[in-house]
Amino acid sequence: MDRARQPARRTHAVAVPVLAMVSVLTGCVVHVQRAAVVDVTHAYAASDTRPELPEHDLPWPDRFGDRPDRRGVIVPVEGPLSVWQGVWLGEHHAWRSRKVEYDDAAALGKVFGAPSGFDFRTEGPGSFLFVRDRRYAEPDPPPVPEFTDADPAEMFKFVSAKVTRTWGGVPGVELQRTWFGLYDPSRNLKGDRTHRGTIVLMPGMFGTPEPVIESLIKSMRDRGWSVLRMLSHPSRFTERLEVHVGTDPDEAAQLFAEELTDRAAECAYAASAAAEHAHTLRPELADKPTVLLGMSGGAIALPTVFAYDPDAYDATVLIAGGVNFLGINLASNYASFIDAVHAQWGDLDDPRDPTNDEQRALAEAYLEHAGLDGYHLADRLASKPALIIHGSSDRAVPASFGDQLWERAGKPERWVFPVGHELVFLALPTQAGRMHRWLVERLELTHNAGEDDDEVGP
Repeated sequence: MDRARQPARRTHAVAVPVLAMVSVLTGCVVHVQRAAVVDVTHAYAASDTRPELPEHDLPWPDRFGDRPDRRGVIVPVEGPLSVWQGVWLGEHHAWRSRKVEYDDAAALGKVFGAPSGFDFRTEGPGSFLFVRDRRYAEPDPPPVPEFTDADPAEMFKFVSAKVTRTWGGVPGVELQRTWFGLYDPSRNLKGDRTHRGTIVLMPGMFGTPEPVIESLIKSMRDRGWSVLRMLSHPSRFTERLEVHVGTDPDEAAQLFAEELTDRAAECAYAASAAAEHAHTLRPELADKPTVLLGMSGGAIALPTVFAYDPDAYDATVLIAGGVNFLGINLASNYASFIDAVHAQWGDLDDPRDPTNDEQRALAEAYLEHAGLDGYHLADRLASKPALIIHGSSDRAVPASFGDQLWERAGKPERWVFPVGHELVFLALPTQAGRMHRWLVERLELTHNAGEDDDEVGP
């Protein structure tokens, strides 16, 4: 039996078939299923209210039922956050569908109107998704989970799919999901809330670093911010990708560009829809500033997210990020741990290690085809206040790629720490007051005395 991986440790899985068909009559449900179009009461189009996004000169990838203003659906998620567990699928793991996958597929069918239904695949090897703790899902009746003030007030997910094939006129799609939690500002001693605006927080890979994220969320909530937390990147963001680099490296570069920028685009679709939905849930935030904040992998995707819907964001903060997805993947000391992107050099039956020059040439060729990479889009950040926080000794997102991000973003304000990737984040809670003050000044908000008491200089 194949096993999933928890993000805290890596566990190689026993091989199972990657693809299997569904037989409803026998009750066998594995990986590819027919989704009937049924009514799903709590599914919301993303978006029903906003006018179409402006026309783009960028190659945004299509989605199932795609329209310019709607690339997926919002589906509510029952909290609290403590009953949800992140699951990292093993190298050969094929996710077994449950009722929730059928419901998510049906939500797409409801909104996009697929009259004859469609086939869908669930997430594959290397994907990261959230499942409900069995203790709160299976007993009848299940125990009532405890909500705390540290829990998000609302939870929901963005569901989308790519059309990858057509069988007998019936589309086949690949389902993917992105989970979110919306945190309200903390109440003061009088029981009131200050509503400064919304921080859309995109984390590092697999939703890390959780303790730092939770500390930053508390600090910003205490200062009157609502926080929309992407719990992790879209579920297929780390799905295993293997490309053979043969005699024509440009062909491999094109394949990498198509897939990696598609993954960044999904971050953009999810964040844009989630931010709009959060403002629907909290109308008092709609006319307040919205800040886009990315950490590590979230910061790498941030220029793409911003470029998709620049009018939705009033400022950006990029922490330990960089540009050139493929270059970072090839050079990162986290590459073997994340284990998502593989370039195989040499013959298929006789692989070899590439030279540094070969890797550099592949990354440069990738950029020629990767129109949605932050390398090409970072200059658009200059239209709004931007802050870059950076470690000069970073090896996870190598510092040279962070330097490129800063340069291509027009050299905005940057706080440089003489440390590596991990220490940038360990120090981040001490910078919450300073970051808040930067936002208040750039967005011309009211500053309250005592809000920077936890600030420690670099």
